[in-house]
Amino acid sequence: MSESKTRNFIRARLIEQGTNLDAWAREHGYKERTVSKVISRFIGNDGKPPEGSISREIIDALEADTGVRICG
Repeated sequence: MSESKTRNFIRARLIEQGTNLDAWAREHGYKERTVSKVISRFIGNDGKPPEGSISREIIDALEADTGVRICG
């Protein structure tokens, strides 16, 4: 799936839940910019960030909440 389609699916799933990416980030204790950068960096990659990293936490939580596969 292309990066823009993945971003749109994430956005749509969050809107269905009555939220958006910035609000999701704040609710989970992350800075909005950090979440945006992590998505940009890892979207469409074959592998996930290393276990225990903030990037991995964000990816795992966002994938779990939206059902959209971001990477890996």
